[in-house]
Parts: sequence; structure tokens; C-alpha cells
Amino acid sequence: MTSLQSLGHAVTGDTASARRVWNEYAERSIVGSGVYSTIEACKGNHERARCLGQGMGRATAGILVISRNIPILHEIAVASDSLGDCIAGEPGKAVEHWKQYVENSVIGSCGAALNASIRSNEAEASRLLVNCGKTLLKAGMEGVVLTATVVTAGAAAPAGLFVAASSAAVASS
Repeated sequence: MTSLQSLGHAVTGDTASARRVWNEYAERSIVGSGVYSTIEACKGNHERARCLGQGMGRATAGILVISRNIPILHEIAVASDSLGDCIAGEPGKAVEHWKQYVENSVIGSCGAALNASIRSNEAEASRLLVNCGKTLLKAGMEGVVLTATVVTAGAAAPAGLFVAASSAAVASS
């Protein structure tokens, strides 16, 4: 996929984007980050090698992710991202994933809303329930597209662009 993206940019004369695709691959993939990290370490660039190794750790944990909004899959995605940051030696970033989870997930927001309601903080409970509803809508849209993509052997995949745009609109409202 990376080579096709890069080739597409190169053919259209956008060499900067072609280079960017390879840089992203080198910094955020299991193979690319691993190979590049080894090369940098051999050259004596240990700090750069460490950063690339962190990218490899994040990519390794990220292979578990299918969808970021569908309940249960979202929990796996957050755990995966958090694990990747722990592997990369950045536990502070790992904590941030869980803070975002409470704000932007069906299960996390509903659970936090229940907790706020029990503590008699109705304003916080209402805010979190709105977040829960938005995420539930996004999860439903992603679930439909994921199911359609599987049932049509990939033919419905372009609908994913519509879902991504719709999800962004829902999240920002």
C-alpha cells in the first residue's frame, strides 16, 4: 500500500507527498521502523534509533485495532494504543488515551455518566451522556459500513470515506 501511495504521488509530480508517505512508513510501521531504527543505531544515531523503536512499539500494538468507535473494539484499540506507548517508554501518553476514552466512548462515557449521577453531579452526567450518544451514532455508522464491506467483499469500502466525514461532523457538533 505504501509503495502504491508513493507511486501515485510521484506520477502526479508531488514528490514531497511521495517522500512523506515513506517517512510515515519508516516512523510508524513494524518493519519500516524496525529496519530504520537498526540502520540509525549502526550509524551511531542512538536517539533517532530510540524514537524509531518507539514507533515500532506503537505499530506493533496498533495491529489489534479494527475500529475506534464500535464498543469492545474501541476498548481493544485504546488498550492497544496505551500498550504501544508503554512499550515506547511513554506512560504519560498511555494515560491520556484512557482520559480520551472516558470522554469519547460508548462504554466509557456511559460508565462515567453513571458515576457522575451517583455522585449527584447531574451536569457532568448529562455532558457525558451526550458524548456517549455521539459515539453511539458513530459506532452505528461504522458498524454498517464494516458489515457492508464484508458482505460485498470490499465493494462497499468507498463508503468508508463518507463515514469518516460524517463521524468528524458528528464529533464536532
